[in-house]
Amino acid sequence: MIFELPNTHISRQLKDMILHQSDLQSAKESIDAMHSYNQKIINTALIQSALISYYKCFGDSKFKHYRLEKSKVLSGLPQDAHDSFEFYRNLRRKFVVHDESRYADVYVGVVVESTNQTPFVDVVSLAFIADIATPEYSQVLSSLILATLDWVTKKIDELNRILINEYKSHSMKEFQTLNEIIYKPPKDDDWLNKRD
Repeated sequence: MIFELPNTHISRQLKDMILHQSDLQSAKESIDAMHSYNQKIINTALIQSALISYYKCFGDSKFKHYRLEKSKVLSGLPQDAHDSFEFYRNLRRKFVVHDESRYADVYVGVVVESTNQTPFVDVVSLAFIADIATPEYSQVLSSLILATLDWVTKKIDELNRILINEYKSHSMKEFQTLNEIIYKPPKDDDWLNKRD
């Protein structure tokens, strides 16, 4: 039998760390799946997925009690790691999620022929989209993901040790006061409800 622990500070933090670990693993798998033989659109989708999954762990959420903090996760790492973190966070915010940066630029112009009395030929629209699905971008992001995954894994181990010490001497009678864990998949109207 598996019993659900009460929602204490430690168990809630562990739940969130497990979800962060899942998101970070997803980000890592996205980066690992990038290959030069992939179509450009595949690699672009993979790096965008990695960015979204990675920074999801650091964002504010109504559904998570404990978000990751850059200052803790990157503590002890060189300044380059902190600078890269901010660069990729801004890349995610201003390019991947919103069109607010010069990584996506659009021009509208007019084509003219100077030798004609009426020089107008046509109107043109040009979009220039930066390629972020390159080895340079993916290698640095991969390093950030791995460092964060390592930190989260250590935090999970620490929280598990706390809970083991707290519950290892409980009797079966004490455990039977807890609810058994039974997974109930969310229904259509449950998706937006906050989890425990």
